Amino acid sequence: MSDDLLMEIVYRGLKGRRFLIVIDDIWSTEAWDQMQRIFPNDDNKSRILLTTRLKYVVDYVNCPDFPPHSKSFLSLDDSWNLFTEKLFKKDPCPPLLVEIGKHIVQQCQGLPLSIVVVAGLFGKMDLTHDNWKKIEENLNSFFGTVSEWCQSILSLSYNYLPQYLKACFLYVGGFPEDRELMFPG
Repeated sequence: MSDDLLMEIVYRGLKGRRFLIVIDDIWSTEAWDQMQRIFPNDDNKSRILLTTRLKYVVDYVNCPDFPPHSKSFLSLDDSWNLFTEKLFKKDPCPPLLVEIGKHIVQQCQGLPLSIVVVAGLFGKMDLTHDNWKKIEENLNSFFGTVSEWCQSILSLSYNYLPQYLKACFLYVGGFPEDRELMFPG
């Protein structure tokens, strides 16, 4: 089926209906121009929610009635709370580990994914000051730029996967982004 025919089918299916469409990770204004033609404007309070990391896309799509919402980095306190919640659940952090733990969390630069991944790493080891110190020293040398840093964080998770999940992860990673995957059975 051609793109134009598919777009017409979607448009007709939405026409006269109230809908919420979530479009994740828009990478270009051209993509938005193509997609917005699909959505009828029937003034029936339908909504389209877009996510993007690109400011120029936000500026291009911006609707005065609905200003964009920007996610900011977590404060040190919020980072610490997320870290301890993931690692200790409802228990407090042992006092001996608080200072070094806060220093480690500070290195996550307020990025929730990094904090959660680091907490997961700590969850796999004995909670001793020596272990935490080793991790702290590794993190200092391990992270470079933010993008390298995020890749490094994700590789920490990957390294702790069982072998059969590593193979699955690498297999799925071989497909282009946004491609639909169909698995038998």
